[in-house]
Amino acid sequence: LRSAISNDSNRMGFRLKGPALAVEQRAASVSAAVTFGTIQLPPDGQLIVLMADHQTSGGYPRIANVISADLPILAQLGPNDKVSFMPVDIFEAEQAAAQREAELAWLRTGVRFGRYW
Repeated sequence: LRSAISNDSNRMGFRLKGPALAVEQRAASVSAAVTFGTIQLPPDGQLIVLMADHQTSGGYPRIANVISADLPILAQLGPNDKVSFMPVDIFEAEQAAAQREAELAWLRTGVRFGRYW
């Protein structure tokens, strides 16, 4: 799924513009907890990715979540930047998070010793 970040985005959520997604059966929306990276599907079919200052609960269907390792990359994007999503399983998400932590640890070590590569 390829989309672009809409101009109507902010720290609460990135509204995406792209092909509209449809929900076959719209059940009664019950408000539920959401988190940084939750992808919601509002009635217009244009996805919303909740960002750093997101609300604590929401009633739109929650269809996916951006993995934690990709959230800092997503947060640096701006209006009209392209985004695409692909499914990953929990093992891949955990591997990506572990790799990110290892890279940050390596960076902290370099900074602590005054080395800049």
